[in-house]
Amino acid sequence: MEQRGVNKLEVENTILTGAEVPAKDGKQKFEKTYTKPCFFEGKRFAKKKVEIVTVREDEDWRVITVIGDCKT
Repeated sequence: MEQRGVNKLEVENTILTGAEVPAKDGKQKFEKTYTKPCFFEGKRFAKKKVEIVTVREDEDWRVITVIGDCKT
């Protein structure tokens, strides 16, 4: 997660409060845009979009991949 610029709290918050979007092969994606500064390659951006791809396991979500994208 950290390598992708996303911390554990952001992952949890995105799953709990983000928009739920169907993904391929029965997976589920959660998306949320944070309006806090994001830094990438020495540049500062105004927002960060976090996408979490998950699969349902019993009553929980298992995280498959995490995507962090800085936006202007």
